[in-house]
Amino acid sequence: MPRLFSFLLCSLLLTGIAACHQNDPEPTLQGSWTVASRTYYYCDQAGKVLRTDVSGSLATTYRAQISADTIAYYAIAFSPAYRESAQAYTRQGDKLRHPYGEPTQLRKLTGHTLVLFNQGSSGAAGTYRIDYETTLTR
Repeated sequence: MPRLFSFLLCSLLLTGIAACHQNDPEPTLQGSWTVASRTYYYCDQAGKVLRTDVSGSLATTYRAQISADTIAYYAIAFSPAYRESAQAYTRQGDKLRHPYGEPTQLRKLTGHTLVLFNQGSSGAAGTYRIDYETTLTR
């Protein structure tokens, strides 16, 4: 009897824990984000990372506004702030596809953190490539 009671109690607890995780909604990509940092990866033709550079805090420099179909970056270090760039996209799972170039990979999305990875284009005569990872917060 005690073993049956223990089994039932464990089953009930596991069911409760599983139910909590199923109700968690996926965080939204859309909204206002602060660009916290950007890491550049300098790669050879085979994709091997030769050098890494990390730009420090960009929180006072750039913001991103993401809508259902556009990512716009704003330079906020200047007054008045101005839109520096905007890219149309469509989301397919963990990929954000643009009308041109390689898709952006969605590496992490929580309620407070977004990490995007972009594979850069090759340099002169295809000798190197610069990839970059952008960390955003809200």
